[in-house]
Amino acid sequence: MRHHTVMHPHPAGCEPGRIPELYTVQDVKVSASEVVKVYLVEDSPVLRDRVMESIAEDGRLAVVGYADTEDDALAGIAAAAPDAIIVDIQLKRGSGLNLLRRLPTAALTRMPKVIVLTNYAYPEYRRRATAAGCDFFFDKATEFPRVGEVLDQLIRERSGLPD
Repeated sequence: MRHHTVMHPHPAGCEPGRIPELYTVQDVKVSASEVVKVYLVEDSPVLRDRVMESIAEDGRLAVVGYADTEDDALAGIAAAAPDAIIVDIQLKRGSGLNLLRRLPTAALTRMPKVIVLTNYAYPEYRRRATAAGCDFFFDKATEFPRVGEVLDQLIRERSGLPD
């Protein structure tokens, strides 16, 4: 099994994969229960790093793991219990669409929000992803910033802030 557990930001004294009790975000303490945990399923190291860097900029978000294959992602998601999953359609082995179909078998306590981020933003893939349980479907080339908007909305929901 090759799923990876990471944590961004990586505060002093915090082990990767473990959310610290408090974050400091612009002089505001954020409890671990307010942090939105994100799991990334992406086979491109370049894009994976870009997404992780983007998430690391906001201390209210934490990447709790990543995988580049369908099987590793399913195991990692079950172990990490994320609030949101960012999934690519094409993976090293397997596919993001199959992963979405398999999520209900992963013994999750609750279903995370699913964001598909892909270069294959064709209507047929959108339809299939939606049928498989995706909440949001974005084109990597033109809609990458929308992922941040969705995560920001999850933060607001978690914090009880208005839209």
